[in-house]
Amino acid sequence: MDHIPLPKDHHPHLKVPYLCQDYHELTYDYRSFEEFPQRKGFTSISLRGDGMATAENAARFQSWNFFALVIDYFHTMGIDTNIQDFLASEENGRTYVTTCCLPGLSRKMEALTRDMHLEQRAAIYSQVKYKLVTSSITVRQLAGFGDPHSSWPLIHLSVLLLGEHLQSICDFFLQCRDDTPSPWWGRSPLSQQLMDDAPWCPHLSATMLDQEMEQSCIYFLSRMTKEASDTHAQCRPDMCTLDTLDNEKYITQHIGECPDSGESDHVLLDPPEWALLLDIVAERQVERSKNRCTTSNSAHSENSSAVKRYVCISHVWSDGMGNPHQNSLPACQILRLQRLVNDLYSTDEHPVPFWVDTICVPLQSPYRKLAISSMATVYKDAEKVLVIDSAISSAPSSRLHSIEMAFRLRTSSWVRRLWTFQEAYLAKELHYQFQDTAYTLSRIRQKYHQEQQALAQLSEESERTCGSDGGEGTTLQPTSYTAPNAPAWKRIEGGDLLWHNAYRFLEQVEVLGKNKPQGESDRLRSILHPLRWRTTSKLEDETICLSGCMDLSLDRLPWSSGAQERMKMFLSSMRTVPVGLMFVDRPRIESEGCRWMPTSFLAGGMDSTLPDSWNPEGSASVGRPTTSGLLVTLPGIMLSNVTKYAQAFRYGHVHDIIFISVDGVPYHVYGLLSKPVQWDIPEASGQLALVLREPLPQRSTFACFVTILAEHSGIKYVRFQSCVMVMGNPGIHRNLDEVTFTTAITISTSQKWCVG
Repeated sequence: MDHIPLPKDHHPHLKVPYLCQDYHELTYDYRSFEEFPQRKGFTSISLRGDGMATAENAARFQSWNFFALVIDYFHTMGIDTNIQDFLASEENGRTYVTTCCLPGLSRKMEALTRDMHLEQRAAIYSQVKYKLVTSSITVRQLAGFGDPHSSWPLIHLSVLLLGEHLQSICDFFLQCRDDTPSPWWGRSPLSQQLMDDAPWCPHLSATMLDQEMEQSCIYFLSRMTKEASDTHAQCRPDMCTLDTLDNEKYITQHIGECPDSGESDHVLLDPPEWALLLDIVAERQVERSKNRCTTSNSAHSENSSAVKRYVCISHVWSDGMGNPHQNSLPACQILRLQRLVNDLYSTDEHPVPFWVDTICVPLQSPYRKLAISSMATVYKDAEKVLVIDSAISSAPSSRLHSIEMAFRLRTSSWVRRLWTFQEAYLAKELHYQFQDTAYTLSRIRQKYHQEQQALAQLSEESERTCGSDGGEGTTLQPTSYTAPNAPAWKRIEGGDLLWHNAYRFLEQVEVLGKNKPQGESDRLRSILHPLRWRTTSKLEDETICLSGCMDLSLDRLPWSSGAQERMKMFLSSMRTVPVGLMFVDRPRIESEGCRWMPTSFLAGGMDSTLPDSWNPEGSASVGRPTTSGLLVTLPGIMLSNVTKYAQAFRYGHVHDIIFISVDGVPYHVYGLLSKPVQWDIPEASGQLALVLREPLPQRSTFACFVTILAEHSGIKYVRFQSCVMVMGNPGIHRNLDEVTFTTAITISTSQKWCVG
C-alpha cells in the first residue's frame, strides 16, 4: 500500500504480511491469473470454506488476487516483474508486501502504450479488464469475511487498493471502452475504522464514504494525523456539532498569537460610519459598503465610486470569525484579514478594501434583510474571494504535496457549508489561504505538474527503491487524459486516483458557477447535486442561497415564515423545475398541492441524488408548478387488487412490497428509506397508480405512488403518497409461483399528471 503517498504529518503505512512465507506451496507460479485457482486446487467460493477464516485461505487469496494479478497484468502489457519486486524484509525476519515499485511500473506502461495503435490497445484492454473484473468480484464477495483481528482485513484492503490502481491506469493509458460491466471493487470493512483511528469527525468520515470516494483516497486520509481533541467528541455520523452553532454560546476568536483576548480591542464602526453604512443598506446599495480596514484599528465604509476593486472574505463561522452579538471583530483579526487581502495584490495597491459579513451585514432589522438580499451581488462583483478555513490556513503549503493541499480543501468545513457554496458559485476568482500564502486551484495544479515533471526525471532504480515513509517520490501522480502523444506527466495525471478525486471535486465547485445553464430548471438541477452534502445552522437560509445562485429576487420569499413555507414559495414561483424532484428520496411538504416538494435539498447524501430524466430533451424532463400540483407528462401504471408482502431490506428496514407484471416482465415495488409505503389506502381515497420516471420494461426505475382524485381535460389530478422503486428480478425475494400479482395496466408516455 506504500505506492500511496503519505501526508506531511502521518501515521505509518499499514504492514501487510506475506503469507506464502508460511505456505510455500501456494506461491504464485508465473502462469495465467485466471487459471491459478484451478492449478492450486481451490475456487473463489471455497475461499470462504464453511465460514472458516483460515490463514491458508488468506494465503490463497493473496497469492491469487495480489501477486498473480499484478504480475500477469503487467506481463500482458509486455512488462516483466517478479514476486521479489513486491516484497520487503524487516529486521525481525518477517517479509511484508510492498507496492512502492508501482509508480515506476506505471510509468513504463505509460511509455509503452503512448504510441500504440487503437487495435493493439483494445486487445490489451480486453485481456486486462477481464482479469480486473474477475478479481473485483472476488474482492466484493470476501468483504467483511474472516476474523477482524486476523490478517484477512489487511490482505483484503491491500488487494482492493492494488485493483483500484491497476484499473485507473488501465482506463487512462489504454483509453478503450466496451459494453461489458466495469470492475467495481466495493468498500473495505476497514474504511470506517481507519478514519475513526486517525481520528476524523464521524460526520466527515460518513460523508466521504457516502460520496463513494475511492478506497485509495480513504486510506490516504486515514494516514493523516489529526489532533486528538474534544471538538468532535459529540459528533455523530449524521451530524457534526460544529454545524449547529449556538448564538448564545458563540465566542468570537482572536488569532493564536494575540496577547489580548478581551472584548475591549474589538473594532467597531464609529457612529458616523455606522449611520452611513445603514443609510447605504437602506438604499439597497450594500455593494457600496466595502469594508476597508487600516492599521489604525478602525474600519471605514467607502462609497463604491471610490472603490475600483475589493475582496470578499469567505469563511465558516465555526472557526470563530463570526459575531452574533454585534458587528465587530477583534483588532487582531481585522489586521490579519487586511494583511492577507493586501498579499493578493502588489504593494502599490495597498491597502485593498475587503468585505466580510461579520462587519458588513447589520444585525438590526430591516437593514439585515436588505443586506442579505444584496449578498449575492456583493460576491458576484468582488474581484477576488479569499477562502479562510482553519484546516487550510494552519497548513504551510511549502511543506505539503499538491495532493495533500487539494485534500485539505476537499475535507475542509468550507466545502460542506451552505453559504460558502453560494460564495464559491458566484466568485470570479477563488483564492485559498494556506499558512504561508494563498493559492488558486490552477496554481495548485501547476505545482502538481511541476512535481510530476521532477518525478519523471528520476531513474527507474530510484523509483524502485523509494522509501516506505511516503513522500513525493512514492506515487504515480495524475489530470484528465489528453491524447496518446501528450507529455507523459499529463497522461499520468489522469490515472492518479488521489489527485483526480480531490482536484475534480474542487474544480466542479469552481466551474459550476462559471458554466451556468440558461434555463431555470437546468440551473436548479446543476445546483442541487452538490447540495446533497452541504449543511447550515439555519434551514431558513437555504432558499436565500438558492435564489442568489439562481439570480432570482428574494422578494418572493416570506421572510417571517419558516423554512418549509419559504421552500414552498421558492418552488411555486419557478416557471419550470426538474421532474426528478418528484422522485428524490426526501421528506415532503405535507400541504395540498405541494407534496411533490422536498422540504430541503441539504445533507441528504447519495440517497437524495436527483434522478435523470429518461427524455432530457423532451417534455418528460421538466414539470410546471401550479396551485394544484406539479404538471408533468410521464408514463404510468394503474393498480388494482393490491396484494402486499412484508420484506426485509438492507440496514434492517422492513417494507411492504407488491409484485406486478408489465408486458410479461415481473417487478417488485417497494418504498425508499425516508417513508414506507402505505399500500392499503381505502378505495374511497381514489384509484391507486404509479407515475413512472421512464417507461417499462427497465431493470429498475423510480416512481411515485399516487391516488387519483379526478381527471379533467386529459389531466389526471393525483395526490402524492410516497416515492417507490420499481425493480426487476423479483425472484430474488420470493418464489413467484407463490405470490399474487397486483393488477397493473400501463398508461401512455404522453399522459399528463398534476401531482399534488
